[in-house]
Amino acid sequence: MRLFLIGWFGAGNMGDEAILVSMIVSIRQTLPGVQFDVLSFGDAVNSSLPLAQSAGVNFVRMGSRSRVWCSDFQGFWRALRLADLVVIGGGGLFQDLYNPYPVPFFTATALLAKLLGKRVMFYALGIGPLHRRWARWLTRLAAKVADLITTRDAESAALLEKLGLQRQMYITADPVLLLPPVSSELAAQILAKERCQDRSPRIGVSVHSLLAWGMEQKRALAGALDCMINAMNAQIVFIPFGCYHDQWIRPGVSRTIDRMASEDIAALMTREFIVLAGHYTPQEMLAIIGQMDLVLSMRFHGLVMAVNMGVPPIALTHRCEMKLRNFMKRLEQEDNVLEVNTVSQDDLFDRMRHVLTNKEQLRLDLRGQAERLKDQARENVLLLSKLLANERSGNEGNQL
Repeated sequence: MRLFLIGWFGAGNMGDEAILVSMIVSIRQTLPGVQFDVLSFGDAVNSSLPLAQSAGVNFVRMGSRSRVWCSDFQGFWRALRLADLVVIGGGGLFQDLYNPYPVPFFTATALLAKLLGKRVMFYALGIGPLHRRWARWLTRLAAKVADLITTRDAESAALLEKLGLQRQMYITADPVLLLPPVSSELAAQILAKERCQDRSPRIGVSVHSLLAWGMEQKRALAGALDCMINAMNAQIVFIPFGCYHDQWIRPGVSRTIDRMASEDIAALMTREFIVLAGHYTPQEMLAIIGQMDLVLSMRFHGLVMAVNMGVPPIALTHRCEMKLRNFMKRLEQEDNVLEVNTVSQDDLFDRMRHVLTNKEQLRLDLRGQAERLKDQARENVLLLSKLLANERSGNEGNQL
C-alpha cells in the first residue's frame, strides 16, 4: 500500500515538518506496512524523520518560485500513478493571507490526482482566510473532488460550507497533537548547550513577522518580558519556528525568518534572553517546549506543541488571523488570546503573570482538553484507513 503525502513539507517551517512526522508515525501505528511518497520543497524534511521512520519513505523534490524547473516532475508523476491514496494536508494549505501561491498549487495537485483516477483525502486541513474571489473558487473546486475531508477546526468546515460545499465533512484536530517527544533528559541537555539556566519559570517565546506589526507593540512585548524577569526572575527563551529565509521581503539576508524576528524583539529588551541557535527535529522541539512553564506564541504549532506537552499557552495573534483564535477557543482559553495589533505592555505582563501564578490549575484544565483533542486527531487516521479499506473492497468486487 502506498500513500502520496502532499503538503508544505521541506521548506523549513517547523510546524509543517512536525505535521509530516506526526502523520507518518500515527498512520504507521494503524497501517504498519504502508509506504510513503512525500512531496518536499527542500531538504529540511529529510532530517526531520527519525531513522526508525525513514524506511519506506521516498521524497519527491518540488522547486518553488524561480526554481520550479528544478522539480522532479518524473518522480511526481510516478508517485501519483503508484498512489493508492493522495493525501493533501495537514496545515493551512488553502489560504491566501500570507501569499497566494498555495491555493492554485494544491488545487492543481488534487485535480491531477482525480484525472488519474486516484482517491484524494484532505487531511486535518485549515481553510482560510480566503480574500480573493479566485482563491475561494479554486478551494471549492478542490474540495468538491476530494473523496474525504477532515478539517482541524469547525471554522474551516464552516467556511467550506459558506463556499457552497454541501457534503459530509469531519471535524478532527491537528496531527501534531499526536507527535511523540524525545526524552526530557535530552531536552535538558539541548537547553544546557544553548546556555539556558536551570531555573524557573521559563517562558518560551515564538514570534514571526509574516504580517506587519508596529514598533509600539514590539516594544510592548519586549518591555513585558523584561518585567517578567524583574518580577518573577523568569528566563526568556526565544524559540524560532520558521527556519527558512525570507525570499519575498528581505532576499539575501542570511538569518532565518523567525530568528530575525526573535532577535528584533530581543534587541528591544534590557534584560538577558536566549535565542535558540540550533536546528532541531520536531520531536526535539516538542521536548524543548515541554521544558517551559509558559509558551507565548504567534506560531500556530507553538500553541499545539505546548498543549501536547501540557504547558499553558498564550496566543499572540494578528486581527486578520483566525487559526490561533480558533484553537484557543476549542481549549476554552479565549482569555489567553491577545491581539498583536493593539496589545499593551501591561496587558501582556498581567496575562503572563496570571498564567504562571495559576500554572498548576491551568495544567490540570489543559490535560482534559488535550486528551479530547488527541482523540479527535486520531480520527484522521481511522477515517483514512476506512477509505483505503473501501477502496480495496471495491477493487476486489470489480475483479469478481
